[in-house]
Amino acid sequence: MASPDLLPAPSAGTRRATAWGSCVGVSGTDADQVMLPLLSAPPAWTGLPMTLHLLPGDAVVAQMQMCHPSLAVARSGRGKRCYTTGRRALDLDASPGMFELYGAGFCVDEARWQGQRGEVVALQLPAAHVGALLQGDGAVLALPTRHELFDARVTDLVLQLWDEASQGGPHGRLYAQGLSLALLGWLTSEHGARTGPPERAQARLSPAQCSTLREYIDAHLASDLSVDDLALLAGLSAAHFARAFKRSFDRSPHAYVTARRIQRACQLLRADPRTPLAQLADQLGFASQSHFTQAFRRVMGVTPGRWRTG
Repeated sequence: MASPDLLPAPSAGTRRATAWGSCVGVSGTDADQVMLPLLSAPPAWTGLPMTLHLLPGDAVVAQMQMCHPSLAVARSGRGKRCYTTGRRALDLDASPGMFELYGAGFCVDEARWQGQRGEVVALQLPAAHVGALLQGDGAVLALPTRHELFDARVTDLVLQLWDEASQGGPHGRLYAQGLSLALLGWLTSEHGARTGPPERAQARLSPAQCSTLREYIDAHLASDLSVDDLALLAGLSAAHFARAFKRSFDRSPHAYVTARRIQRACQLLRADPRTPLAQLADQLGFASQSHFTQAFRRVMGVTPGRWRTG
């Protein structure tokens, strides 16, 4: 199977989106391959959607977000990773056999990799595929986000699935679907995943929920807000909340919070143009002055320094 053409690294502010996820402002030695699949399962594949990705040895991306609940198994390579959201940084390792679970709506402000290149088998769990396998008319799988996990059963099932998918499914549909069902069952019994009926496809947040969320976000712009925290405030599962929020606000929770932080920054700069940018960054929940400047430029088109003098 031939690898797809690789795209050049986008400049800062250019969004890179694939069926796996999206990111902005890719940089580093491996920037040309970040988030882009090296190989994908063939169109006739009947198991869960799968792709082979590079485990970067040197790369940094901004605003990384997953499209669906996902599972990633490191097949080779090792090194360090750091996921940063707001002022919280999560330092992680990567090594062969390790896997990670990413719940619906998983996103980070910045992801950074440093180490030895390798390969990652990525498996998605979209509601349509999970529902078809479970024969539940679109039943969904609620997957928790968990890092640095080791479970030989999960690793073996995923690698068996990828081996079958990469060869074009020679053992037939029943084999692919059987392995997929075994993996779903193991994730449910051993790793906190939950299955259930589909939530209403076009559900939106109520006016009261929207008002509560607006007030809470505006009052906590300096805090390390998360999808889980906001979902709890709305009384919804994280998966349902992420979809309902985007339909109600026309953007993801991460994009909305960033926009509100930038709007507040503009108000504060108008009130006192002499306010140090480092002080504003800390006051508005950005990891650093550099992070604040990048986010401001993405939203406003210019740096905060030029904006306040213009």
